[in-house]
Amino acid sequence: MRIFTSFLMTIFCLSNLLYAQPITQTVRGRIIDKHTQFPLIGATVAMKIKDGIVGTVTDLDGSFHLEKVPIGRHDLLVTYVGYEDMVLPQLLVGSGKEVVLNIELQESVKELKTVTVTASGSNKDRPINDMATVSARAFTVEETSRFAASLNDPARMAQSFAGVSSASDNNNEIVIRGNSARGLLWRIEGIEIPNPNHFSSGEGSSGGGISILSNTVMGSSDFLTGAFPAEYGNGLSGVFDIRLRRGNNEQREYALQAGFTGLQAAVEGPFLKKGAAGNRPSYLANYRYSSLALLGKMGFDFNGSDIVPKYQDLTFNLNFPTRRFGRLTIFGIGGISDGGTLADRDSTKWETLSDRFQQRIGRKVGVIGATYTYLLKNNKTYFKLGGAFTIEDDLRQKDSLDNAYSVQQLYRDNFTNSVGHFTFMANHKFSAKHILRLGLNYDRLIFQSELQSFDPQTGLPIQEYDDMRSHLVQTYIQHQWRPVQALEINIGLHHTTFMLNYNHVLEPRLGARWQFAPKMSIGYGLGMHNRLEPISIYSHNLVKPLSDANFVYEGGNSFLFSPRSTLRLTQALHNVLSYDWVILPDLRLKVEAYHQLLFNVPVKNDSTSTLSLLNYNSFDRAFSKEDLVNKGKGYNYGLEFTLEKFFSNNYYFLITSSLFRSQYRALDGVLRNSRFDRNYVFNVVGGKEFVVGKTKEHILGTNAKLVYAGGNRTTPIDLGASQQAGREVLVDGAVFEDRLPAYLRLDLGFSYRWNKPKFALVLSLDVQNVSNRLNVEQRYYDPLSGEIVETKMLGIIPILNGRVEF
Repeated sequence: MRIFTSFLMTIFCLSNLLYAQPITQTVRGRIIDKHTQFPLIGATVAMKIKDGIVGTVTDLDGSFHLEKVPIGRHDLLVTYVGYEDMVLPQLLVGSGKEVVLNIELQESVKELKTVTVTASGSNKDRPINDMATVSARAFTVEETSRFAASLNDPARMAQSFAGVSSASDNNNEIVIRGNSARGLLWRIEGIEIPNPNHFSSGEGSSGGGISILSNTVMGSSDFLTGAFPAEYGNGLSGVFDIRLRRGNNEQREYALQAGFTGLQAAVEGPFLKKGAAGNRPSYLANYRYSSLALLGKMGFDFNGSDIVPKYQDLTFNLNFPTRRFGRLTIFGIGGISDGGTLADRDSTKWETLSDRFQQRIGRKVGVIGATYTYLLKNNKTYFKLGGAFTIEDDLRQKDSLDNAYSVQQLYRDNFTNSVGHFTFMANHKFSAKHILRLGLNYDRLIFQSELQSFDPQTGLPIQEYDDMRSHLVQTYIQHQWRPVQALEINIGLHHTTFMLNYNHVLEPRLGARWQFAPKMSIGYGLGMHNRLEPISIYSHNLVKPLSDANFVYEGGNSFLFSPRSTLRLTQALHNVLSYDWVILPDLRLKVEAYHQLLFNVPVKNDSTSTLSLLNYNSFDRAFSKEDLVNKGKGYNYGLEFTLEKFFSNNYYFLITSSLFRSQYRALDGVLRNSRFDRNYVFNVVGGKEFVVGKTKEHILGTNAKLVYAGGNRTTPIDLGASQQAGREVLVDGAVFEDRLPAYLRLDLGFSYRWNKPKFALVLSLDVQNVSNRLNVEQRYYDPLSGEIVETKMLGIIPILNGRVEF
């Protein structure tokens, strides 16, 4: 706490040394054609400020500069003959950093049209990827910090969108339209990456306690929840298509942050200051070291974590543009986290069996990649090559104390998932009406794991090894046709081959959008999609019963088995119909209806079994003993409403509601509720900014979020039978027929931005679960107490941060 206080006091002292004077900033950027990536020369750029309008035109490189722009929020207008005009509303100009924009304009098919977009150059009610026509939207870095308790995390921010709900307060996993969180695809710069989060819940998990990605390095990106375009593969429920921001290529800038969660530092700038602004190489890097020890000392409980959770991460993006030889980018993310719980060594305090348990979790994630973009001289075609190596290494260990407080190992699970990626994409613009895009994604898969456990019947320790190597090859082609300005049709084809068992999947995709009235449009999306299940489901398992702690083979008891190498990819058919009404320039109503049919779902090969992988957010290694077959099905359908007032006049709000069903069939053939069949989710998000100070240069921000949702499904416990058996016994035939209590949470966020001539200071306070309501996460039978016990989610958590930009 002393470090944080000293940090703030230093900044306050510096600010008092500076005399009050008008504060201005530079707004600059580059304007390019959306589909060819070529610069647009002579585009007009105008910004409306309090005293009038400042403007300029782009140079031979498509670059522009607006000098001495007063700080505050201003509208920016970009026009170019033959292209749709673009308005960037309420662009935040602060004193700490230059505003650097990369804007893509779309050529007009016929008549000219003005569209409203965000600061990234993407239409606010449309994604950056214009081949996505339904169930997709762009989000900005500002939104990840503006939404209350989003904690600069894109996954937590997305929990406010229609069709999305939180899997648990303890992590940022998201359930999209009733699907398991395992179905989410993460991409950075067009390349698939492993789960980019600290403290994940195991193999196949798509979330964790804290995001590794820093919003300091992220640019405006896309989030999709269904019927994806053909270029997206290996995703069933949703896609985070993350784009990284390029560093400032004209001057060095820094950011320092300190708070309850640790320390963070960022730096960006040019490698060289020579040459045209658009062709200068630049760097951008962010490092964070965090320990939650301070919050622990203040009495806040992290779901029983006695070992203070620690984590650190690094994200960087290096940009090397040239005038003649294309653009090379080198990027990377890395994260290390460690935490766990300790058993109390006082048996008089043991109230449940879980009080004897202790566990440790550790995670390492690394991504190093590069992309190369080259524009052909025909001014109509560009291609992009990409390559990356990604690795995730997870360790989970669980022990128990006996009555003498000796540690008894229950299991130790360690897996390493390494992937080499190669991507190719080519984009050709025949005309404003016809765009063709095709590509190839190749993945070299290497999975290794070691699981130490005990045979429940013999008591002998068992050590299992997995070692699987294979290939995943994906190709796609898609075509966009705009016969008239008001109609857009996207058709594509995606093909996937899993080389372990030569499973071929051909997936047609279709998307359309028709603006049938000046302020109204309808959209439709239809597509087949697939997802590779956690690799250990397909891998070989070497099982060794062991006679002692040295794990020596017992003669004749070792064996190799491969029961699931013939399992196929899980697939889904998405069907989406949407309606958009732009009520006012800053107010939109959106309604979407959807139906999803999931098939080839792995289920237990038993005609009486109800086990289906659709009900798990991460892979339970107990499945490695099960005989699984692709005979399961799933059904998700629902209706979503979104009323969104984009930020203008210093306030915004977002109201969403989702009504849905999520059901499945295992091999018993019975149609049942899935674990994630919550039926309803309601969100109300909003905030307002107040311009304060003698010269109206500082900003006070207030934000709030309220979520109310049905509880997750659970199977009722037969208490009498459990007490008699001494273990948990579920009610026969009542799988997921019970429901946990409704979920309710209120979050608040406050921020204050001091703009000074040479720097900006931002103080923020996010309070998650202000009312301290302990929502129920699960129920289980405890043999020690003989009662049914409820596990609760996190209570109130305040996060205070101070950040300086200069």
